[in-house]
Amino acid sequence: MPCPNGGRPGELCGSALGTTLISLFGFVPEAWKTHPLVSTQCPDPNNPVPGTCTMHASSVDLSVTLNALGKTGPPTAPVFVPTPNHDHVIDNSRVNANPIWWEVRPVLILDQSDWPAADGSSGITSSKAMDDAEAAGRAIEVGSNFFLFFSSHLSSHGSH
Repeated sequence: MPCPNGGRPGELCGSALGTTLISLFGFVPEAWKTHPLVSTQCPDPNNPVPGTCTMHASSVDLSVTLNALGKTGPPTAPVFVPTPNHDHVIDNSRVNANPIWWEVRPVLILDQSDWPAADGSSGITSSKAMDDAEAAGRAIEVGSNFFLFFSSHLSSHGSH
């Protein structure tokens, strides 16, 4: 995955990102592929640039996640990488919500069967399903102090 906007100093992207991910995982996770095999909401399907999505940072610190996965020791410095390709999940009780601060809960989905379908018909499609996948060891949540401010409204054609 290339660096969006040229990247920040020391950010892992391009071939350096690929090499590092292969050394850590033995492969490049779908989240950092230019053309992932799973449908994602971010980047916007109409925007072909990986790691970009409205109101998102262009990069994230992967050091805490790598530690949570047992790939490294406790973080001693940030490991900046382009924001991974990803989806957003909100519960049905919040589909119609006025503008509020939404807590971001970064969760790494480890089992391909949990990846949400593009039409939302299967996979992790709610916070409960996400929590169930975590409890079963198929996902890992990494803490965050990041919040997004937005409203949510059910579209007229009934999709979320």
